[in-house]
Amino acid sequence: MKATFEAAIHIRKLDWPKSWITAAIGSFSWTLCGRRGHPLGNIANEGDVKKYPFVIPFSVTSDGFRQGEDQCPLPIRQRVAGDEAQTAEVGLQLVAHSDQLIFVPEIMIKNRIEQGELQKIKVRQWHPVRDTLSLSAQADSVPQRLFEQLIKTCERLTI
Repeated sequence: MKATFEAAIHIRKLDWPKSWITAAIGSFSWTLCGRRGHPLGNIANEGDVKKYPFVIPFSVTSDGFRQGEDQCPLPIRQRVAGDEAQTAEVGLQLVAHSDQLIFVPEIMIKNRIEQGELQKIKVRQWHPVRDTLSLSAQADSVPQRLFEQLIKTCERLTI
């Protein structure tokens, strides 16, 4: 069975077939955010954060609905559950018009912060959360030289 794509940018280590090659191309931070003017302000304590609902990630599989993972230092079971969203983009739209919170890659909210729609909320008790961004490609479909060019291009675009 042939894959429907030859290259992918992804986070975390994936279990690719042996015919795929992978290289780290950068890293990024995850952050808590809420709507502009959220009652928590820009800096909050974890106890106060626990009082507000979170947009909870979920996915749909052949087995039904499954709770997702968003890298938040506060486990989902300790959060007030708000709306559920299958994508971060939908979650951000929900957050922009409510007092709900969401934990997402910081790069996803950069433009919305600049537009005054969202704000980052630093939680005093939480450590920074970073993740690696990787590029993978089918070695037999993507020549090594092209793979190296893709790495360089992607590295220039990452944070």
